[in-house]
Amino acid sequence: MDCILTDNVFTHIPTDNELLERIRNSIPSYISGKRLIHTYSVEKEALKIAGILFPYLGIDGKYYTDISASALLHDITKYLSPDEQDSLCIEFGITTDIYSKGNCAVLHSKTASHIAKRDFGINDVVFGAIYCHTTGKENMNIFEKIIFIADYIEETRTHSSCKKARDFFYGNLQGSDILTTLNKTIIMSIDATLDYLIQLGNVIDTDTIKARNFLLAEYALQRSVQE
Repeated sequence: MDCILTDNVFTHIPTDNELLERIRNSIPSYISGKRLIHTYSVEKEALKIAGILFPYLGIDGKYYTDISASALLHDITKYLSPDEQDSLCIEFGITTDIYSKGNCAVLHSKTASHIAKRDFGINDVVFGAIYCHTTGKENMNIFEKIIFIADYIEETRTHSSCKKARDFFYGNLQGSDILTTLNKTIIMSIDATLDYLIQLGNVIDTDTIKARNFLLAEYALQRSVQE
């Protein structure tokens, strides 16, 4: 695993510009149409969010390339069938929640990270951001949080819950702790997703529950310290 000293102090070698250009030129061979438009929009949104958070957290600007690489690669296996997703899980030894079997909405993030590693040799920070961009996970680092929420609030997302989360995030950056605003926005997005899955009667990946619980506990701790 690439070296990470804390959540916000990274010491790994960032994605170099030559690799990023190769990734960018290759994306249309994996996805097309609305999915490709969405992917470019996620990159734009993720860089916008990183542009707010990196200076705030003191993260070196050289890591913007990791944000772009993660965003561009996050959906590269989205078009694969459930059988193809399951086959890749077997091939790469991907261990998932038992409820994820055959669920492309969840599995594509896991398989995309491995295909991106195989095809482009991405670093572990990019791998992690791709891997958990659908379910989230307990104790996400800042790269993982940025890709997770950018995927949800990018400007082509027109669902009311996406618009609400987008408005909340950008409307609460002034005069507040920006990281708390980010965490609360992620919680909002998870809550909306849980409501949707419950309405459909679908199963819920336990990583999503763990992500929500961790963020709620983190937020409660921050409030107690402030008080």
